[in-house]
Amino acid sequence: MTNHQTPRVGVAGILVRPDGRVLLVRRTGKTMRGTWAFPGGHLEWGERLIEAVQREFREETGLLVRPVKLLHVAEVITNDAHYVILDYGVTASQFDVTVGSDASDWRWVNYREIDALPLAAGMAQCLTQSAVRSWLGWRE
Repeated sequence: MTNHQTPRVGVAGILVRPDGRVLLVRRTGKTMRGTWAFPGGHLEWGERLIEAVQREFREETGLLVRPVKLLHVAEVITNDAHYVILDYGVTASQFDVTVGSDASDWRWVNYREIDALPLAAGMAQCLTQSAVRSWLGWRE
């Protein structure tokens, strides 16, 4: 049980390959274990948002990314936690993933495949947002 006294701030990066597939990781932490989400995690004390996106992405995937644009802000409230998650569109110069901390698996998915996965809280709503869908290139 998380049960923080104040909301926690999280960040995530939305990385799309040239073929239109987006990178998801399977969470291993205490919160939302086993669900699929964009690579990301908690903001650390004194860390800038952009730095957090880069650090979390590198820790979970081994990839160096460049955050380009804030696409979505999600508020996830459960019985034992309250999170504010900032989803950034990111770019990378290479796409060879190596699973790292807080992730047990990774997968490149298209818009047809993503609905079959158990998504982390807030992901389904995020994927309906026009800025996110535009970044993904998903028109349907």
